[in-house]
Amino acid sequence: MSDKTRSLASSIFSESTVAIGIGIGVLLLWVASLVAIFGTGSDAFKAMKTLENTGVALISVMLISGGVANSQIERAIRIAMVVMGAIVLLVLVGIISGSSLFPY
Repeated sequence: MSDKTRSLASSIFSESTVAIGIGIGVLLLWVASLVAIFGTGSDAFKAMKTLENTGVALISVMLISGGVANSQIERAIRIAMVVMGAIVLLVLVGIISGSSLFPY
């Protein structure tokens, strides 16, 4: 990877961008929990699952991409970000596969 590309990726996934992306993902999860609590019917369930899956996917993408692309962060923290992003992604895949077995 060239220095110019590495610099661009590092600036796209800076510490503040990763923090904002994770914050938005957590906000989506919170809204999904509100929909689950106050919503009724199958449309509310579908909206809740969509918000939940989108939030978890955003969190995992930001963690993995931030850990891989941003070389200005300490190495141990970058490794932890990638590992946690992979764990969150595995949980998302497990939730999706489990919900397809039991749709309601």
